Amino acid sequence: MFKRVQFEEWQAIITLIAFVLFFIAFLYFCWRALRMSKADREHMSNLPLESGNPEKPSNEQERESTRR
Repeated sequence: MFKRVQFEEWQAIITLIAFVLFFIAFLYFCWRALRMSKADREHMSNLPLESGNPEKPSNEQERESTRR
């Protein structure tokens, strides 16, 4: 079945361009993470990941605050 599928040249180029852009972005973010100062790392490690009220998802908390 797939023997009859013919890929156009531009489809291969778009795939390659997407991969290259993703790889460049990945390298950029890795470089930024490795070059981060110690103070920035400490600040990021102390950021809260969840709200203080774990019983309710954050969306429900936001809806309740806008109703008041």
